[in-house]
Amino acid sequence: MAHKDWCGKPCGECENHCPLDHSMPCSPDCEEMNADGTRNAEKCVESGCDAFGSSPGVCPVCNSGDIEYGSSYVEDQMYIYEWSCEECGADGRELYELDFVCTRIN
Repeated sequence: MAHKDWCGKPCGECENHCPLDHSMPCSPDCEEMNADGTRNAEKCVESGCDAFGSSPGVCPVCNSGDIEYGSSYVEDQMYIYEWSCEECGADGRELYELDFVCTRIN
């Protein structure tokens, strides 16, 4: 479902400046939107959307850099940082892949 304020034209074909399109990391015609126009984070991640959470330290909801980090832990070969956005109140996790580098002898 597209953003509630979307004009209805396919964003890739529109030649006009669109404040809505420029104010969000994904496109207003994104099918992963909730009925109220907010992004559905689970659907975005499942679909492989490259706009969702593409920058560490930046809120994927409002694009604020005012992120407060909480605990961190390792799970399933991922290092995970919990975060919350001081700007909009969203919270979530940043995921980093762990790669083997080498084995060292003490």
